[in-house]
Amino acid sequence: MKITGKRHTPGPWIPQRRYGRCLVYAVNYPEGRICEFRPQDLGFNDQEANACLIAAAPDLLAALKICIASEALRWDGVPEDEWPDFLREAIKAVDKAEGVEF
Repeated sequence: MKITGKRHTPGPWIPQRRYGRCLVYAVNYPEGRICEFRPQDLGFNDQEANACLIAAAPDLLAALKICIASEALRWDGVPEDEWPDFLREAIKAVDKAEGVEF
């Protein structure tokens, strides 16, 4: 089970509306801005939805890691290829978020 990878900007991240566009800022990041959606890229509703999803990423990642660790204890000693699909998919999602396969 891989649950380590590249470092990312630590959360919390917050979505904000500024100057007619949506941005995502990291509270503890010196530069502040994580990403920005320009008006020509997407409609404003789509910008907001994507900004909210991106801002939730650190929290979702942390929660998923807790769930994986808890569930993996139940499957200790069982080969990973026999683990339930949801657990293997959760691990793949964490690996993707942490750039393990990048």
